[in-house]
Amino acid sequence: MNDNVFVALRPYNGDKENGVPIDLHMIFTEEFNSQKPMEATYRTQWLSYNPKRNGTPVPDELKLPSELFLVCKGERKLSFDFFTQNRGEWLVSSEFLNFIKDNNLLDGKYEISKLTVLSTGGKPITKKQYFLVRILQYNNDLIDWEKTPTVDACEKPINYDFYPSICFKENLEIPEMLFIDKIAFKHSFLASERIKSMMENQKFIGFDFYTLSEFIEESQNRRAPFKPPYTAYKSVL
Repeated sequence: MNDNVFVALRPYNGDKENGVPIDLHMIFTEEFNSQKPMEATYRTQWLSYNPKRNGTPVPDELKLPSELFLVCKGERKLSFDFFTQNRGEWLVSSEFLNFIKDNNLLDGKYEISKLTVLSTGGKPITKKQYFLVRILQYNNDLIDWEKTPTVDACEKPINYDFYPSICFKENLEIPEMLFIDKIAFKHSFLASERIKSMMENQKFIGFDFYTLSEFIEESQNRRAPFKPPYTAYKSVL
């Protein structure tokens, strides 16, 4: 079991006035259309890329464009360093991206696109430089799911598992930053205690760290009134 794993989760309430939204009404586009700003233009099929289906290296016709427009509706300001609402797609500041690069995180298994961030009126809404980071390799295969215990996330109509502890496969080098393709982790990433401490020292905006047990409790609280109490977990061991 590995209890020195922490989950970075975006805040529940956000702080829209200070540029940390809960959700974004947004599009990526290769051209900004001032007449129809929420209508996207794509010259290639990059949106169709699927890591499981297409793998790496990414086929040329599915590669991210080097630059994109990010058009946001209803936002006046963005200031976060990390944001995600789509599986395997992160919006990150240049500072957060440099942290990933400087610490050799994600094993280089990602693509980036430089973003020009605009309102629907065509005005810049941030002083930060943002990038779209697209994850090319998930880390699910590093985990022994047969030995990893689970707890039900909530009652019907929403039902999936959380993990109070994670059992990694033996004799593998475990990265210090992971992306797990599971519903429970869809708005988060996992980090070692060292990376957690370094990120906290950098005072990155847009996520909070939780232990695995804290993460379960926090996530279930966000799912109320559908949640059951977090008590004992079922184990397959």
